[in-house]
Amino acid sequence: MNFKRDLLILVSFFALINLYEAQTKTSIIGGNWNNPFIWSPFGVPSSTDNVLIASNHQVNLTSDQACNSLTVGNGGNAYLRFDSGTNRTFTVNGNIVVATNARFRVAGANGNHTVTLAGDIINNGTINFYRNNNRNAELVLVKNGNQSISGSGIESRFYNIRLNMGSSFNNIADFSTTSFIVLADFLKLQNGTFRYSKVSAVNITPFNNAITIPSTAGLWMNSAASIMSLPNGLIVSGKLTNSTGTMNVGNGINETLLYAGGTFSFTGGVTNVAGRFNGNTAASTCNFNMSGGSFTVPSVSTNNTTEAPFQIGTAGSQFNMSGGTILIRREGGNNAQDLGYVNLAGSGTVSGGTLQIGNATTPGGSTFRINSTALVPNLVLNNATATASLFTNALNVANTILINSGTLNSNNLGITLGRSWLNQGGTFTPGTSTVTFNSNSAQTLYKLGGETFNHLRFSGIGVKSFSSAITSSRNFSISS
Repeated sequence: MNFKRDLLILVSFFALINLYEAQTKTSIIGGNWNNPFIWSPFGVPSSTDNVLIASNHQVNLTSDQACNSLTVGNGGNAYLRFDSGTNRTFTVNGNIVVATNARFRVAGANGNHTVTLAGDIINNGTINFYRNNNRNAELVLVKNGNQSISGSGIESRFYNIRLNMGSSFNNIADFSTTSFIVLADFLKLQNGTFRYSKVSAVNITPFNNAITIPSTAGLWMNSAASIMSLPNGLIVSGKLTNSTGTMNVGNGINETLLYAGGTFSFTGGVTNVAGRFNGNTAASTCNFNMSGGSFTVPSVSTNNTTEAPFQIGTAGSQFNMSGGTILIRREGGNNAQDLGYVNLAGSGTVSGGTLQIGNATTPGGSTFRINSTALVPNLVLNNATATASLFTNALNVANTILINSGTLNSNNLGITLGRSWLNQGGTFTPGTSTVTFNSNSAQTLYKLGGETFNHLRFSGIGVKSFSSAITSSRNFSISS
């Protein structure tokens, strides 16, 4: 009797395990998800079950449901839809795959639904989460890690996209679907980074209003053919990245890109800031990194009389630059302040890239003050009537000063550079300053027609090359 009893207990135990063990539930006919008779094995799928909606079946979500992974379609037409006048939540703990000719969408009945996803989406068919403001489904991404939304489907239409991915901007949701259809103001950032990686050109506006990117969230432009517009500016406590494509921050006067402890990474693309780039408060810090692309400020204008168009105003900030161009296109203020470039970052590495003052679109007669304790990689002046004037601190340039046109005014402050001085047709106003070439690399001093210096000093063992260089210099010295 004890043997029979133990055997019965053991059989019951394994039956109980099988009951709760993850399995694949496949639709055998169409119907409502919560109908146990449409599934094989029999029973409504649980949150641990993988679900396959087979070809030629339509399944309706009429109540809150969950599953482990979801596949819609296996070769022919298949259809999963929200079909209820009540708001419903659908939770998927793994991946969603929508096959060719299959659909996952909001149907006819009104409802503001939610799809909560901890895995990836591969859409090779149709996803439509927006019919109108009363018939939609918000996509909420919740993985503490990376997620991807990809696929070559004919339609990927989203309503709100909300990121709540762990507690770090290093968790990335990458959107690269062939189709990407959204309304303006579609993105809600809580935790994690939204990366836009679409190959073809589809322009997006993630936010309508000036919002703050939280310290655990990020925004990443990664679509070479597209434009990302942030029409009313941005405050960054988390991370802002542009690796390719065009990012426009603001579209009117004084619409700014502000930092509040934020991290910035510019490795490529075009970034235009309509107003200023500076701290949200006087004590705000940032971590600015640039290795490629262009960063133009202000692309429209700023009339703030105390903040420069580009301003890192705290020693607690970090500035790293190895490539790319920072272009100061217009002076700030109301003409009297001559605001331009301020960089007082206390740490960082600078090896390449360019600070450019002015271009062909710079208003005539502009003056840009440069006040930098941080190293400038290369300095280029590129507007015939513009003046770059040093202010407060001496200028240290890692590599080359190139005066294509316009005027460089030392304002009696010293200038040190590591490579060459090339004046292609502009003017240098030396005052009482000393210009020091300090390098063990080749150094060239060139000015078509001659250049005037107050005190010219060469230091280091680099090769010195003079080409029609010096008209006059009160003091001249070379040391090794």
